[in-house]
Amino acid sequence: MEQVNVGIIGLGNVGSGTMAILAENGEQIDLKLGFRLRVKAVCSRHTEQKKIPEALGPVLKSNDWRQLVSHPELHIIVELVGGTQIAAEIVNTAIANKKSVVTANKELMASSGAELWDRAIAAHTNLAMEASVAGGIPIHAVLRAVSYTHLDVYKRQTKPEPRSRMNSAAGACTFPRGKQAVRSP
Repeated sequence: MEQVNVGIIGLGNVGSGTMAILAENGEQIDLKLGFRLRVKAVCSRHTEQKKIPEALGPVLKSNDWRQLVSHPELHIIVELVGGTQIAAEIVNTAIANKKSVVTANKELMASSGAELWDRAIAAHTNLAMEASVAGGIPIHAVLRAVSYTHLDVYKRQTKPEPRSRMNSAAGACTFPRGKQAVRSP
């Protein structure tokens, strides 16, 4: 079974919850996806204080997000740091390194979503987003969708065709300057 490797940047409530759900439900997720989705690296300002679920196996721990976005074995970067300045740096650097990106950062997507999607399309990579509200962690559907797309591209060894500015799992989104992303078919 093929494997898609994920790096999670930001281990607050959403990041830790995402990591725990991926660890606890790994086998079921693999069966549903048809490939292994593995957390291979995590990053937080205080990684040494964070508990990493044993079910994940060996995981690279880093305090420097640059190590994850440039890691050659990671396929997907999950940005969960919040705010806009560092989050934008993380997303832009990941896209520049041809990594697919999943984010739950509403503020970042509201302020820079159109530009980030344009960069992702130009780099022939995926950018997906999902809102997280009140401790809920709905990011998993988007992570699954990005994983499917990444695996399909990986298998074909070709560049993905730009489809739209919006991942179908995320729905439509209106941007501040009146631009509207169209829902993918």
